[in-house]
Amino acid sequence: MINLNKIQLIGNLTMKPERKETKGGTNLCLFSIATNRTYKDPNGESKSSTQYHNCIAWKKLSEVITLISRKGSRVYVEGEVNYNEWTDDTGKKNKRTEIVVQNFILLESRREQEEEARMNNGNDTTPQSFDEF
Repeated sequence: MINLNKIQLIGNLTMKPERKETKGGTNLCLFSIATNRTYKDPNGESKSSTQYHNCIAWKKLSEVITLISRKGSRVYVEGEVNYNEWTDDTGKKNKRTEIVVQNFILLESRREQEEEARMNNGNDTTPQSFDEF
């Protein structure tokens, strides 16, 4: 029997990806993507809704994502849905749904990145090439 757990999203990063390291030294990054949906209600009025998706990337992919992206970046993410449950130090049970990223594509051109950096008064700290990594 074949099983499939695959998700594809195109949206915008809601924050600069946060790079972390596990106790064992494995790199990871956490970020969130906003996706928008436009639809018509029963009265024919146009409506929109936004969904937020928690994402996690591991190892080298996490390093690259942190290097090339920033808050607001338009991205394509492909991965699998993971449901986590854990009990914290206080005994409280927690749940989190996240996308384990397997493929990440930045969907904006260098020109678009540079224009946005100029609009932000040059405050963009995103490296311009992999050589700076």
